[in-house]
Amino acid sequence: MQSLSLYAMTIFFMATGLAHFIWPAPFLKITPHWVPWPKAVNLAAGAWECAAAFALPSPRFHALAARCLIVLLVLVFPANVHMLTNREAGFGIKPVWLWARLPLQGLLVYWVWTQIAP
Repeated sequence: MQSLSLYAMTIFFMATGLAHFIWPAPFLKITPHWVPWPKAVNLAAGAWECAAAFALPSPRFHALAARCLIVLLVLVFPANVHMLTNREAGFGIKPVWLWARLPLQGLLVYWVWTQIAP
């Protein structure tokens, strides 16, 4: 079961990482205004996510990749808060769903964490 979860995680993070390059507009919209160089930060986040996802199935780099994804999930959390507190950044999504998104980030961190230790 753990390998199925690992491969699902790899696909999930690779897809979201690639989305930073294919559809950057939504990511730029949810980037808080205080983040410097939002376009460069978006591309860096996408590259970081893709690199970690690519390395995730590798036994040699697995733990490092998982830790890098956890750091990334923590670093992008302000974007979720920005979506909640800025109507335009929230894409018109109902606040209840934006509130629900906040703990989802913690669940993603937990999911990745469970992949580090056997």
